[in-house]
Amino acid sequence: MLLDKPADVGAVIAASTRAVAKNPFTMAVGGLIIALASGPGAPTVFVGLVAFIKVLARAGWPLFRRETRA
Repeated sequence: MLLDKPADVGAVIAASTRAVAKNPFTMAVGGLIIALASGPGAPTVFVGLVAFIKVLARAGWPLFRRETRA
């Protein structure tokens, strides 16, 4: 959100808090998926995360846009 819109850190934290309050189960599952998927990158000194971060960003962009619609 900091890269997409002119917003300060407080606004970003508030938007994240609202998103988690609105969808707690979905956010928890999403966080678990990210944690489990990034785990295999640790033994390779996070080299594997280069591809994973690109896939995660591509998949998460539509969800971010839908959640931050004004």
